[in-house]
Amino acid sequence: MDYVQSSLRPEERLVVRITRGREWYSILGTLVVLVVGAGAINFIARTLINSTVVPALSQSGIIALRGLVLLLFLLIALRDLIQQLTIEVGLTDRRVFGRKPALLRAARVFELRLDEIEDVKRRGTWLFIHTKASSKIRISGLRNTEAFVKLFGELSIAREGT
Repeated sequence: MDYVQSSLRPEERLVVRITRGREWYSILGTLVVLVVGAGAINFIARTLINSTVVPALSQSGIIALRGLVLLLFLLIALRDLIQQLTIEVGLTDRRVFGRKPALLRAARVFELRLDEIEDVKRRGTWLFIHTKASSKIRISGLRNTEAFVKLFGELSIAREGT
């Protein structure tokens, strides 16, 4: 069961759930960065080996350098995968809640009642939630943000009418 479904309260009705979007072509970006990075490291390593200014690196030093760069790229890809599996936002008839990316961990949980939210906007795959307390929650890479903003607006209008 996903986070949004498991966090619903008995009296709530789920209006929309959005997750981090990943289309087939977005994987190409990670692969291109990996290939270009590996090529750049190979170029730099060969340049350093043939350089007269910089003392030549040993073969084991070059292997270690390539290994470190590959490890860095793999860690970035792993973090992206973890975020892919954990980022989601739910809109109910009472609140907005979910998990969003955090700097050093997979996700940070947030929850806001609808009356605490000033506005919700989108820009492409970015979702911006502005609170009445002048804070802002930004979440990137979400799919279906347009439907989320539209449904939030309809809920806000309905709440103001009552």
